[in-house]
Amino acid sequence: MNKVQIEEIKRLCEQSKIKWSTHCLERMQERDISRIDVKNCLLKGEIIEQYPDDFPHPSCLVFGYAANNKVIH
Repeated sequence: MNKVQIEEIKRLCEQSKIKWSTHCLERMQERDISRIDVKNCLLKGEIIEQYPDDFPHPSCLVFGYAANNKVIH
């Protein structure tokens, strides 16, 4: 059971190593959330829930803020 670490997420985000799936982009568009908002949330946010058994990779829920200080998770 692997736990996702926020430091690793931040490092990958800073290196622009984010894979934007079609599903993710569709949900972001529905919710009016930009890529900049997601990056801001990942870089300044915190993990509030872990899903180590998600398939095909462990995942987590990150609490943070969009560029305009709107809460997103």
